[in-house]
Amino acid sequence: MFIRNSASPVLQMNIAQVYLRLVIFVLLLFDSLPAYPNENNSNIADPQKLIASGEYDSAIQILEAKILNSPENWETYQLLFDTCEIRGDSEKIKHYSLLLQKLYRQGKINSAPAYTALALFASKKSPKDAFYFFEKAHHSDSKYVPAHIRAFYLYTDLQAFTQANNELKKAFAIEPENIEVLLACAISSINNSERNVALEYLAKVLSSENKDNFFTISTANALKAGVYLIEENYQKCHEEIQSSLKKNPKDIFALQILACAYDVQGKTQNRDTIIQNICDINHANSDSYNQLSDFAKNKYRFDKASDWAKKAIENNSDSWKGYYRLGMSLLMLGEEKEGYKHLDKSFNMNPFNQSAYNTLLVLDKDLKNGEIALLKSANFAVKIHKDEVDIIWPYLEPALENAWTRFTSEFSFKPKGPDEYENKILVLFLPTHQEFAARTCGLPALNAAGACFGKVILLPSPRFSQNSPIQGIDWSSTIEHEFLHVLTLQKTNYLIPRWFTEGISSEYEKDPHNDWKLIFSSIYQSNSIPATEDLESTFVNGNSVSIIASAYYQSALVCRFMKENYGSDKI
Repeated sequence: MFIRNSASPVLQMNIAQVYLRLVIFVLLLFDSLPAYPNENNSNIADPQKLIASGEYDSAIQILEAKILNSPENWETYQLLFDTCEIRGDSEKIKHYSLLLQKLYRQGKINSAPAYTALALFASKKSPKDAFYFFEKAHHSDSKYVPAHIRAFYLYTDLQAFTQANNELKKAFAIEPENIEVLLACAISSINNSERNVALEYLAKVLSSENKDNFFTISTANALKAGVYLIEENYQKCHEEIQSSLKKNPKDIFALQILACAYDVQGKTQNRDTIIQNICDINHANSDSYNQLSDFAKNKYRFDKASDWAKKAIENNSDSWKGYYRLGMSLLMLGEEKEGYKHLDKSFNMNPFNQSAYNTLLVLDKDLKNGEIALLKSANFAVKIHKDEVDIIWPYLEPALENAWTRFTSEFSFKPKGPDEYENKILVLFLPTHQEFAARTCGLPALNAAGACFGKVILLPSPRFSQNSPIQGIDWSSTIEHEFLHVLTLQKTNYLIPRWFTEGISSEYEKDPHNDWKLIFSSIYQSNSIPATEDLESTFVNGNSVSIIASAYYQSALVCRFMKENYGSDKI
């Protein structure tokens, strides 16, 4: 848990932002203890098979009967928790939460599986209590893998990624071939933008002979589809989803990814049908709207991302995830005061969120402590640390306005900035590279010299460039590069492919990028240059700085070819 105050301005590291969420945590209040179901436990069906076919209610009845006959069957509690989560059955979750608390007070919970079950149900009211019980499980049996994996999921869900990674390392050291461990490794790889590595882990999970764990297999299928969706490989995405839905038409994990795929592809009627199907399974499921928000944000559609986040909040007013996504989306739209308010509310609901903590520390300097100056030119609203105004502003203002004059004429288009700043393009000049990175993506480490969200440009101050991972940068050229993104994103309504907007920015800015040229030449000589139609996937999947740098240069060459042979107006 992070405490945000002026005495602890330390940006927290994590492994990456999470694009796919697997576990749904809704804050619930305990209610009165309902009556036990009275069922015979003899000759009952396998609940795993019922879950695998989407017969969740029948599975719940059988699991309850098992618990009635054997109240200390701790793995059954764990499976019951998962199934009740899918159905959004808060009453049963309350009931078994109270039952486990009673058993704990009676001294009957004293094993790793028991503490793990208690931790799961405790997470609904207090993640802090859940982590306490996970630690009790580790102390009871440090080699009990489910406790580490369940803790990994909870930490990941709360965006406490450092702790999540620690739990995963412990689980992997114990059972590196366990399919639940392999699935968690895939999730960690996706979080770290290592999608090819993730697909390798998922292939191991899906090829395993252990097909009885429905949650692991179905989540692996959905994750694989999600990776293909991120890569814009819609055919493979749909194939993976349909394969899952043939086995279980009520596979909520697959349905959530399918809704996102339809939304990204603009198939709104199909999307709404799938959302209704999800609501029929779990009427309290706000996580689908949060996933839709994530994928919209991934496509730079921050307006849509904020709308989906609002839907998540409407569906569940206790959704810290909804407030977090709404706050971050509004910040990316340049509506800082409103975004700050929602992000602060989210952090108060979930003080484990490292990305929110980092972003709020940067915003506090401006919106709370008044350390940042707001300056305005004809077309830009610029924020600079007060100590740097006299040094930077005399150079920054003409550089921005010259870029505006040149490129709005070149592309016959005048972009608009945030409403909060009178439609002027908002430019944030962050004092350090760490703060630039945190304000851009919530992490204090980002290998970039600038960023653009369409209405907002972010740049690190050159004052600390000697301590930056990006050195030797022409800052006026970076301004041109990012402003060109403003133009191309807005003019295409944010539908432009990544390779094309990067190619235009790289071609029209004044920096010739000779360093990129050298890298491109080396890759060209090794016959490893991708075809033009593969440039988009290269940007999405490139796993090294050299590959991405070469893709920038190659995209610029394509744009140069178009400009020289067909004219700038064709671009």
